[in-house]
Amino acid sequence: MLSWGGATSLGQSGVSLLDREDNPLLLVVIGLGAAGAAVAVAGLGELWADAAGRLRTARISWVSAVLLPGLILAAVLWAASTTRKALQWGGWRLVRLLLGEYFDTVPMLAVVLILAAAAGWALWAARSGGLTPAWLLESGPRHGWPPAGSPGLWSTVGAGAGAGAAGAAVVVAFRVIAGAAGSDAETIRRFYLYVLLAAAAAAAGGLVLAILCPGRGAGAALLAVPIATTVTMVGFLAVHAILDGNRAAPIVGLALRKPVGLALLSELLAVSVVLLPSAARRRARLLIPATAAAAALLAAAAVAAARHQLAPLGPPQAPGVSAAPQGASQEIADYRDRTAPLILQRFTSIAGQIDAIDADPSLDPRSRAAAVRDRIVTPLRDLEAQAKGVTATAPQVRSAHAYCLVALRDSVAAYESWAVAYETGDPQARTAAQEQEAGALNGLQTWATVVQAL
Repeated sequence: MLSWGGATSLGQSGVSLLDREDNPLLLVVIGLGAAGAAVAVAGLGELWADAAGRLRTARISWVSAVLLPGLILAAVLWAASTTRKALQWGGWRLVRLLLGEYFDTVPMLAVVLILAAAAGWALWAARSGGLTPAWLLESGPRHGWPPAGSPGLWSTVGAGAGAGAAGAAVVVAFRVIAGAAGSDAETIRRFYLYVLLAAAAAAAGGLVLAILCPGRGAGAALLAVPIATTVTMVGFLAVHAILDGNRAAPIVGLALRKPVGLALLSELLAVSVVLLPSAARRRARLLIPATAAAAALLAAAAVAAARHQLAPLGPPQAPGVSAAPQGASQEIADYRDRTAPLILQRFTSIAGQIDAIDADPSLDPRSRAAAVRDRIVTPLRDLEAQAKGVTATAPQVRSAHAYCLVALRDSVAAYESWAVAYETGDPQARTAAQEQEAGALNGLQTWATVVQAL
């Protein structure tokens, strides 16, 4: 309800369009992500309640009860904030352009591993009920702790491995049918397709756990999801090494890391539709992994079928326009897949600080203006200087990069105007700064559109 409450709050009245998110689809996504986080927290809580008999002190219980849900909610809120900024600055084209880069940071990877370890420990510790923890009793004998419900540890591992094996099977089938990549650019696009495919297969497997094992299944999915992405990408690495002869060590870490955060967030969106009943039913041991594998197979196949919309294997080309030379094609691909995303990521991290500066009550007008210049204007000038140093020989790249340079120049001017507006307190200066910022963001959206069309 946070997303709907924020959208309809009276606090949103009388502000400019730059101060609020006007895309209803993002509100739906944020709402579903928060709902999925609540379902996952409840599921993880049930797992830890099953394992409470193994906890020696109350402190371990309450510290875990505070920190683990906090990690899940923090991941969702960070992803929502990051996506909102990208949507505001570059539209859905920018979100799509950076989707494979957003959620593979070290903090996100750490969150996934901690949650997986927490779910795995609880599943292992709950295999035998044990006795009522002494710290729960004031006096009297300790009675038997209730046994854990479904799913068990091995059912969860089986679901993750089954979903990952299904995803790997789709990767292998796609590689055999499509043949070898014709260029480095096509190899990069295929890699990001496999990242999306692994995330979809893992989320489908986790959703099956949540449906077949209501309550605990959503918590167990926190372990199954990273297992599934790992198995899928191991399959990709194997086929890449066998058929393409590439055994480079750096790609191993990249392949195993890339889909993990995206898979967790996709899983939280998926389980948002799962209701939590009062009791769970036991399932046959083989039913959960088999169903997870089937669902993952369908999800991975759907991603492969939609590859031209998600991760195109070739740049779109207008009818009657001849293909660019091989060298130009490689330069275009490098700019679209590497240079542009890096510039966009750097821009979003810099310009995103304007909200924090504007909302900081401890800053007086002069300090706020100085913060804008130090934390936004100066880094943007440095980014503009770096962008001017990009070498572009292909006409398409030169044309696209010109939009980037204009957008960065206008952004520097816009945030300098914000600093002046804060310094003077002039309402007209603030209005002018808002208009300049809107123009700069429009230029950035235009650049993102041009880059997507390369």
